[in-house]
Amino acid sequence: MSIIPFLLLFTATCMPDTAWGQAPISDTNGTGLFFEILATTPNPNTAKIVAKSPNDKYTGDITIPVKVSDQGTEYDVVEIGEEAFRECKTLTSVTFAEGSKVETIGKLAFFKCSDLQSITIPSSVITIGESAFQQTGLTSVTFRTE
Repeated sequence: MSIIPFLLLFTATCMPDTAWGQAPISDTNGTGLFFEILATTPNPNTAKIVAKSPNDKYTGDITIPVKVSDQGTEYDVVEIGEEAFRECKTLTSVTFAEGSKVETIGKLAFFKCSDLQSITIPSSVITIGESAFQQTGLTSVTFRTE
């Protein structure tokens, strides 16, 4: 029995989401955010916010939109991906747009965002991953109840 199939399976299961061949897509709505498509059927199309790149970090005040767009197709934002904002040290606040459909904030999503002072989490969020806000500068966390 060959060890190569085992190594291929092991390697594939240890790869991050972007390693599966889907490059992050820049939102054409001008938000400056990058996303990956999660599903195109059944409607609605869905996406998750992901990191820009290891060397290009999000900064300042960020608003997570209800939808992102690419080539004329809109996608509902339903997730903040694992490590999406990791070590974005100059990210200061995160707000979710009114009507947010985000259900998941991934593991380590805001890890080491040392300047992150405030976040407003929408009522649509049902899962917050492990260490999502570890080592941040959070002084204000608001949970919407509507």
